[in-house]
Amino acid sequence: MKKVTINGLIAGLLFLVCPSFSSAATVLTVTGVVVVPKVYDGNTTATLDFSSASLAGDTSVDCPAATLNYGSYSAAFNTQTAGTGRTVTVSGLTLNNSGACSLTQPTLNDGIINQKPASVVAAGVNKVYNANTAATV
Repeated sequence: MKKVTINGLIAGLLFLVCPSFSSAATVLTVTGVVVVPKVYDGNTTATLDFSSASLAGDTSVDCPAATLNYGSYSAAFNTQTAGTGRTVTVSGLTLNNSGACSLTQPTLNDGIINQKPASVVAAGVNKVYNANTAATV
């Protein structure tokens, strides 16, 4: 810090102008997260693929070293029924080295629950030849 002394008439007219600043944290969002399609299993649990995930937002000042931590995430479909375009809510994502940044939990709208294939198990009953085609199952 440098000390400046001003003498004379102009000293009474001196104003200090400081740049404005905001104390609000920079809010980051997660992009590139993909909902892994699943086969109907009666529950709403969703699995996500983070291989192309990245943070969106200006990290250069408030959190230049921020990285996404998805080790404790959970995700859920909004319904357990089969279909496409299912909404998936995500929670538990955090930031490593967050600095003054915060993270918005994503909501994804491209979830897919595929129909479970039907399976039929049948056992035939042996029969003695009687010249007709009727059979008991």
